[in-house]
Amino acid sequence: MEQKASERNKRASRTERAGQRASGIAVLKGLAAVLTILSLLLLYGIFLSPRGIQAYRQLQEQVNQLTANRNKLAQENQQLLRKIRALRSNPDAQERLVKQELGWVREDEIIIEFAAPQK
Repeated sequence: MEQKASERNKRASRTERAGQRASGIAVLKGLAAVLTILSLLLLYGIFLSPRGIQAYRQLQEQVNQLTANRNKLAQENQQLLRKIRALRSNPDAQERLVKQELGWVREDEIIIEFAAPQK
């Protein structure tokens, strides 16, 4: 009888382990399904959504353009600052600007204008 009870216990434990394996496999399959769905959603978000890679590339291009524009403006500002400093401290620069912008000449200077060649 003991042997029969022992056999039953062994069968019961085998059946129990098989049931546990089956439930564990079911849990793993469910987890795999959930992870697959999440992966697909992430891939959609990265590649196809309006806030994905395309938007990132457009924004990066805009940043590059704005940076180039800022650098160009910084160079122009530096040139203007040099011109302002020269005008404040250099009388020759002041005279040159007045002659160029206003067309003034000194009394003892002669202006020679060349006509544009006709085609």
